[in-house]
Amino acid sequence: MEITERIGSEAIADTSCHALHCIAKVAKLKKKDGNLEERKQKGFGEKSGEDERPAFMLTKPWKNLVNRLLEQVGELTAKHHLSKSFWSLGKMRATAEKNLLSAMEEQAGLEIDSFDAQGVATILHAYASLGQLPRRESFMQALLQRAQTEASEGSLNAQDVATSLWALAKINWRPDEALQP
Repeated sequence: MEITERIGSEAIADTSCHALHCIAKVAKLKKKDGNLEERKQKGFGEKSGEDERPAFMLTKPWKNLVNRLLEQVGELTAKHHLSKSFWSLGKMRATAEKNLLSAMEEQAGLEIDSFDAQGVATILHAYASLGQLPRRESFMQALLQRAQTEASEGSLNAQDVATSLWALAKINWRPDEALQP
């Protein structure tokens, strides 16, 4: 959590996004390394009582980072920072950060046309990791429409297709007639 303590209260949005991404990568590594005692000392890998979040997500630095991102979400660019932030929250299973997810959905919805196929796949992957659909049906529809546009332009590669299909299956998404070919 030193990362969040070192970021000044006036940090720019991409710095906050980068901090979130670094924490997600560390949490992912700690999850894989198998050393439970070390993970517990660092605040990873232990649950905090009835709350399902890892203990580090209950700390003041974490809450400060989430609040900072919430304030700065309008400054995140769709192509890179928003998809990276969605990925980070997904990797950490940060389902409790409902306000941040909603604000990010709103911002991504405004910038949906600037997402490339990888960005769409990354966001869908994040929701699959969170085990939930986006809160706004309109955002899900916009993501899927953007994926269709990317596919029709030939911009989807095999990894984007595989990631997107896996994510849609994982969240039990069922297509409606509007998206049928």
